Amino acid sequence: MTGAAKAVATVFGVGYSPIAPGTVGSIFGCLIVYIISLFVEINPVVLLAAIALAYAIGFWATKQLETLWPHDDNRIVIDEALGIFVSLLFLPYSPKLLICALVIFRIFDIFKPLGIRRIDNFHSGHAVMFDDILAGIYTNIVLQIIFRWGMVTL
Repeated sequence: MTGAAKAVATVFGVGYSPIAPGTVGSIFGCLIVYIISLFVEINPVVLLAAIALAYAIGFWATKQLETLWPHDDNRIVIDEALGIFVSLLFLPYSPKLLICALVIFRIFDIFKPLGIRRIDNFHSGHAVMFDDILAGIYTNIVLQIIFRWGMVTL
């Protein structure tokens, strides 16, 4: 069971990247969205399903690894993919917006402003996932503003 938990938490090994595993995990989240977009329209239903699935399996995996790895270990990147999915919710899909989401999400995830660090300090499987959900919500708000003001065109 631990092998499956590690595979999920690291998004099939992406989290083992020796350089910036969180960024690599976020890029992988973008890649997942892009691949999905090749087969179906990216819309709120698709993203909500991806969010629910990533949260459920991410929470399960982090609970399984609690005694093996430190809290919110750098190898755990399923939460970064989850944050990317949240970042894009209720926005029209475009590769430009996907890249903007990646950059803005990483800024929020790295610096952890506006209560994100407080959530990260709770040591639970939920906290591992929720700090990236909050970073994704903040990213989404910024993207909604810049998209609605025409600062990013599709």
